[in-house]
Amino acid sequence: MYKNDLANSFNINNNDYISFVVTASSGWVLNLNGGSMTFDFASGANNKAVNWAVRSSVDSYGADIATGSTTSTTFSQGTASLTTSYDNLSTITFRIYGWTPDNQDLLFDNIILNGVVAVPEPVNVALAVFGLSVVGAGVGRRIYLRARA
Repeated sequence: MYKNDLANSFNINNNDYISFVVTASSGWVLNLNGGSMTFDFASGANNKAVNWAVRSSVDSYGADIATGSTTSTTFSQGTASLTTSYDNLSTITFRIYGWTPDNQDLLFDNIILNGVVAVPEPVNVALAVFGLSVVGAGVGRRIYLRARA
């Protein structure tokens, strides 16, 4: 994936980004606390600077999760660490912003999101209660059958 036509700027442009959405299946949540997003990044031309920042919908794209820059066409790895505000999410959008004073392309590859997809706690409790009632009914039935035998 690459972002071309980056704003010719020394500062981030809030309208110049690549975004992607991660959504948990119905009845599940994303628990990304302690997780990370890793990716490879490079400049479109040697010795031409490109800058990047990762933000998310958790805080309405207000704060950088990670930032970096490069002047090399050889890919380097970037990492964004995720905190407690990234738990119990049904969906999240990530944006990778790019800017450059040299009007260059910004290249990304191998974007990986590490975290857990889980059933939310209230559902776990309800399932446990249901499971115990089914087991209890089965045990009661077995006792009844033994008593008649």
